[in-house]
Amino acid sequence: MKRHEALNPLSHHHHHALVMALEMKRAGTEQSSKTYKQLVRDMIDFWIKDGRDHFRDEEEVLVPLYLQFASEPKENLIKDMLYQHAQFVV
Repeated sequence: MKRHEALNPLSHHHHHALVMALEMKRAGTEQSSKTYKQLVRDMIDFWIKDGRDHFRDEEEVLVPLYLQFASEPKENLIKDMLYQHAQFVV
């Protein structure tokens, strides 16, 4: 299923976060050219520029619309997402 173009920014944020996670996993190995300090700085910059707003968009816009319009909303999926968000910001 093709996603609506309005979801592209959220999808881009997810991709960026996954790339950063892979870079963190590779840190300290021959597969990485970045230092831990650079990777942490990248993560902080992402959080300030996009991450906080991304979480807010998902929680305050996307979830309510999903719950309103989904024929059979998967509430456990929403709970898992909110739990993951809470873990991230602690």
